[in-house]
Amino acid sequence: MKRVEPRSDWSAETRHVYEHDQVEWWDGRRMPHYHRSCHAAVEMLLGVVCSLRPRRVLDVGCAQATLDLLLAERGIAMTCVDIRRGFLDYARLRHERGTVRWVHGDFLELDVAGAPFDLVMSHHVIEHVTRPDAFVARLASSTRPGGHVLITTPNAHYFRNRLPSYSEAGDLGHYPGFANSCDGGDHVFAFTRAELCGLGVAAGLRVARHFFYESFLLAGHLKLRHLHR
Repeated sequence: MKRVEPRSDWSAETRHVYEHDQVEWWDGRRMPHYHRSCHAAVEMLLGVVCSLRPRRVLDVGCAQATLDLLLAERGIAMTCVDIRRGFLDYARLRHERGTVRWVHGDFLELDVAGAPFDLVMSHHVIEHVTRPDAFVARLASSTRPGGHVLITTPNAHYFRNRLPSYSEAGDLGHYPGFANSCDGGDHVFAFTRAELCGLGVAAGLRVARHFFYESFLLAGHLKLRHLHR
């Protein structure tokens, strides 16, 4: 996976995801706590995915595709979907080894070639869509029988969260421009563990495992970010 230098002809989307990538993955000096929490999350997800031994994986909302590129380098055939072409343009530039197929479009409207997959995953995306129930159902239908769906999302019960939970937020169609937003500042709700598991069961999935994976210590909250320096 290559580190990419910025170019003058990039779109605003590409430059946006490049800046995120520098802070999250490459430059630990700018926001050490955020850099470390992102590395820890990717290492955790690498362990989870590799333990399932999938041969073909679909990632929905891949952004800069850090996890996907690392999985591809481990021999897993990746299909990466994102609604923002500029994100995919940047992710392609980082690709060095392994099999990766890039798909641009809205997952709820796409007919993704290669389905069903051994594993379908989506990380910090479900809180950006107005129909999470339809989103999870589509993830499930893209997964082969006996395969797995892996979803991550912010925790509504986290002590720093001030947003309503998914069930408390009401009709998400009342938030124009919310659908497919790309940053945390655009969130209007968060999920409780029960809400997320409930969507999985409603989509016909069996919830095999659910867990929390980041603490305030690593996230740098309560001013602990200063200790990371």
